[in-house]
Amino acid sequence: MHESIFYVNKTIENQWSRSELEKAIATNLYKRQENHTNNFKKTLPNADSALAKDMMKGVYHLGMIQMPKKTKEVDLEKALIQHMTEFLTELGKGFAYMGKQYPIKVGTKEYKIDLLFYHTILRCYIVIELKTKDFEPDFAGKLAFYITSVDKLIKNPVDNPTIGILLCKGKDDVVVDFALEGICKPMGVGTLSYTELSEQIKDALPSLEELQNELHKFELDDE
Repeated sequence: MHESIFYVNKTIENQWSRSELEKAIATNLYKRQENHTNNFKKTLPNADSALAKDMMKGVYHLGMIQMPKKTKEVDLEKALIQHMTEFLTELGKGFAYMGKQYPIKVGTKEYKIDLLFYHTILRCYIVIELKTKDFEPDFAGKLAFYITSVDKLIKNPVDNPTIGILLCKGKDDVVVDFALEGICKPMGVGTLSYTELSEQIKDALPSLEELQNELHKFELDDE
């Protein structure tokens, strides 16, 4: 019963089409919405904490992306940018894309945030950091630094506190709980689910440069 009500409420809230509802059910959004770890209750006011928790997912289903098992964060980031419309749908209602590798200067050094969004419902910036390996405690410290930087250097006085989302390949919830215990900035940790290509398939696929060269040859032959 709870699961049915969940999908009814989400359909009304997001004005889903039939196909969007079917996708949410097929990817088990109900369970993915619950299986995340965060410190929102401790770091945000009650109303914002509830909204932030509802915004998070335990698993972000990126079925439109195909990556090799051993991939770099920068390659995953590029793939997400190429499929931004689908990624925004997976993130959920309210996310507005601000930029990738978003530069922010702290002291004399420039840092780059993987992905920066603004949430129009929570009225706050959302910092998303991508990791293609399992969660490590030091990831939380780096994300907290980025959240502080956005709060101090980008956020307007009318904006609510910046929230961080760390998306990893996998996580141990006990380790995440321990890591977040001493963090005073609001953040949640979820995992990424995408199609992994075997090395044989990866090696058989043409690179972007090879595709561009073939396209160029085709255009020359067509002239």
